[in-house]
Amino acid sequence: MPKIITKIDIDAPIDRAFDLARSIDFHAFTQSDHGEAAVAGITSGLINAGETVTWRAKHLGFFQYLTVEMTIFDRPYHLRDSMVKGAFKRFDHDHLFESKGSKTIVRYQNCIKTA
Repeated sequence: MPKIITKIDIDAPIDRAFDLARSIDFHAFTQSDHGEAAVAGITSGLINAGETVTWRAKHLGFFQYLTVEMTIFDRPYHLRDSMVKGAFKRFDHDHLFESKGSKTIVRYQNCIKTA
């Protein structure tokens, strides 16, 4: 199963970085170029463990719908949203947080299974 790993440094405390990662509004703002919007489930505010959101986004020239559930919620170190309905057979998106003084290191790991 392919994995895509991204690492970023955020100039914010770990709790703030954790909450930004689970903010529906912040995600929609950062993905506005794709016309991404929350259309069902939790559609604004902060998503919590066991809750779902359905995103509508334009990728590869057409609109797709992806419903994800927050399956791991270990504040403030680890979040995982897992696809429960969408274009892939399986899609897990991990957010791993590490405090480094006044900054936070965030590692994003995507595991995708297409068939």
